[in-house]
Amino acid sequence: MENLATTIVNNVQVSLQNVHIRYEDSVSTSGPLACGLVLQNLTAVTTNSKWKATQIDADARSLFKLLKVESLSLYWNPKCPTNTLVKAQLNSEGWKTLLRKGLATFSINGEDFDFIVKPVSLKTKMILNKSKEAKVPKLLLDFVLQDAASQLSREQFVSMYELGRAFELMSLSQRFRKYFRGLSVKGHAADYWRDAYTAVLEEYVRPYTWSRIKEHRDKYRQYKAMYKEYLHRPTDTELKLDLQLLEDALDVTSILAAREQAKMKVNRFILL
Repeated sequence: MENLATTIVNNVQVSLQNVHIRYEDSVSTSGPLACGLVLQNLTAVTTNSKWKATQIDADARSLFKLLKVESLSLYWNPKCPTNTLVKAQLNSEGWKTLLRKGLATFSINGEDFDFIVKPVSLKTKMILNKSKEAKVPKLLLDFVLQDAASQLSREQFVSMYELGRAFELMSLSQRFRKYFRGLSVKGHAADYWRDAYTAVLEEYVRPYTWSRIKEHRDKYRQYKAMYKEYLHRPTDTELKLDLQLLEDALDVTSILAAREQAKMKVNRFILL
């Protein structure tokens, strides 16, 4: 079974063609923007020593891999005319046609792509040696990059900065939105101040009171004990549901720490 798995991994082949990923935003920045990634072709195959595609078995001492990337580019159009955006076609199949045409013409609706990385092609040859001899290199790479060019205009930089700030504000808004009732500012100034006070109190003051700390610690210990039981009974559906309920009340750091401590205790018990 192990040889079968090794053979499958050794002979995995990857092929991607005509990839076009595009992001449009007419809200977060001072003007509508469109950015994306364009890739004509990507292949990763197992080869022989002469770099011809082939298949090898699990006992092969050397593994040869060939990676080819054709026409990979990144574009960022900071101020697109509204009529050139693809989002107007999302309710039909028209957006697919526009993206396919963009692969060949590097433009959509007459708006040329403003490249930050111009179309580039590369070839990488990799030799992985499975020999256990210390003097033999484990990995050899031959990397050939043709005609690479990159540029960034001031407008592109400003647009990137504005988009980054917008995402930061969205993340911050997501954290505090639950404390605001969505009332109009006009005529509800006191309510807005009260909501802001509640947000600060709940996020920065009450989490550090003794009652909250004790509650968090109790849930942490309970989760650690439950996860230890889960390691012994991984198919217990009811136990999984109980763990999920506790995970909703704990942060990611606490969950990961509790899991690691539970694993250490289980491993220590096995060794004994």
